[in-house]
Amino acid sequence: MPWVTSIAETPPDVHGVVNYRGGYIAVVDPALRLTGARSEAGLDSYLVIVSLDHDQVALVVDGVEDLSRASCAPPPRDAAPPAFVLGHLDDGHGLATVLDVESLMRPEVRAFVARARDSAPPA
Repeated sequence: MPWVTSIAETPPDVHGVVNYRGGYIAVVDPALRLTGARSEAGLDSYLVIVSLDHDQVALVVDGVEDLSRASCAPPPRDAAPPAFVLGHLDDGHGLATVLDVESLMRPEVRAFVARARDSAPPA
C-alpha cells in the first residue's frame, strides 16, 4: 500500500499511518488476529475507517461489497470463536464475519493508535 507510511517498531498488525483529514491515523491489519498471518496488502486493498472510542483506525480489507444495516446471527454454539467475533451475517451472496473492533485491538495496537492520533502532521 504505497499511500501508507511505515513506522519503525510498530506492533506486527500495524502497517503504519495514513494522513486522513489533516491528521494521522493508524493502519491496522485484522488478518493477523483472524488468520495468524499478515495480509498481502497492495494496490487492490481497501482501507475502512472505523471509530474506536476517541480514535479512528483504518482497517485493511480485501474489499467492500455493500454498506447496510443488518442483524447478525450469533456464532454457532459448537464453535469457540475468538472474543472479537460477534457473529455472522448471511446477505444471500455469502457469509461475512461481524467483528467487535474494540476487542480485536490488542493493547499495544491501541497504544499505537493513540500515539498516531496525538502526532501532528509535518507542516
